[in-house]
Amino acid sequence: MVLVTCRSEAGEWAMWRVGRRRLAWLPGNSRPPQGLDFFTDCPITAPAVVILVFLCLAVSWICCLLATMVVWPVRVLVARWLVVAYPVVGDGSPGFRRRIRGRAEADALARQWAAEIEDHGRPQVPATTPDDGHA
Repeated sequence: MVLVTCRSEAGEWAMWRVGRRRLAWLPGNSRPPQGLDFFTDCPITAPAVVILVFLCLAVSWICCLLATMVVWPVRVLVARWLVVAYPVVGDGSPGFRRRIRGRAEADALARQWAAEIEDHGRPQVPATTPDDGHA
């Protein structure tokens, strides 16, 4: 993955992450669920809530890493790679993703998108991006 800095269409600086997806999936955001203020006000339940949130995040990441141990060799065998480009800070810009046959082609597409982001502020892809066969 590469970080690309560019000017957005609004003229502000933006940072994009571009490259082949390494993990099987990205676990959800690391913010705790809403509505836990009631439980964290009490000095007895606050540590339990913190431990519970930490365990949920840890289990999510462990499952992601275990799934990646299966998905990565499958990607190598079938030669299908997911290339992604998305803003690091959610500014409302859509992310882009495309499955590509061949690791070299996926790396070439990532380099192309990085150059387009530097030049235009976002990847220049058609409205309907072909998925190169399968979803």
